[in-house]
Amino acid sequence: MLLALGLVAIIWKNDEHSQKPISNYVPPKGTDIVRGSGPLGCDFSAIDGPILTGVMPRIGKPSVALQVPKAYLPGPFYPRDGRLGANGSLLMYMQIDRFTPYPTNQMVGKIARGEDDWIMLLLYQIRSLEEIAPWNARFNARAQPGTKFNEIVQENGLLKYDYSPPLMSKETYIAREAGKITDLITCSINNYPGSRTYPNCDHITSAGDVDIKITYAARELNNWRAIRDRTRKFVACLITP
Repeated sequence: MLLALGLVAIIWKNDEHSQKPISNYVPPKGTDIVRGSGPLGCDFSAIDGPILTGVMPRIGKPSVALQVPKAYLPGPFYPRDGRLGANGSLLMYMQIDRFTPYPTNQMVGKIARGEDDWIMLLLYQIRSLEEIAPWNARFNARAQPGTKFNEIVQENGLLKYDYSPPLMSKETYIAREAGKITDLITCSINNYPGSRTYPNCDHITSAGDVDIKITYAARELNNWRAIRDRTRKFVACLITP
């Protein structure tokens, strides 16, 4: 309850800075725009529409000032309250390679055909992956509290929690650096008769001081590191110190 009240107070304090449109993108201090490089080089000049500014509050951590081209948002009525990032999260869609905006009206029918070539990016705040990853694996395995799983090394550099996913469940992967979990990836699978769905992966990691979740087609799993690194570069362009 106290955490919720604290977040409300932070949102109210930052409300006056939320979703103010500006005409030109201003790179974060110390960052140079690489002209012609596109979004991964902080060059948003080819993207139509205004740049929106806002402040995303976080509990127990400094708020994050953002500037985001409106074209990345899910639609004209997002966010519903008209305040960019003011509820502690921000959702965007982009093309998986170039990181240019991906209009949601162009997605119709593509998932059913297995042609989804975009990523969904969510900026938000989560608890430590050291806590979340084991719980997530137990949930996906329908296992008892406290159950521990072996970690199987994968050729793509990930570690896979060793369990047999129940029907319509997910497989769970992690990545470690210096012994600590830096990435948690859960991928849906087609393991029931007659399934014609195309599975995807939810990839939770961090980009600087911001927690992020990247959703992409499961066929891209072997590219997880490249997708993560490009996403981190992109998010760095959106944050104003």
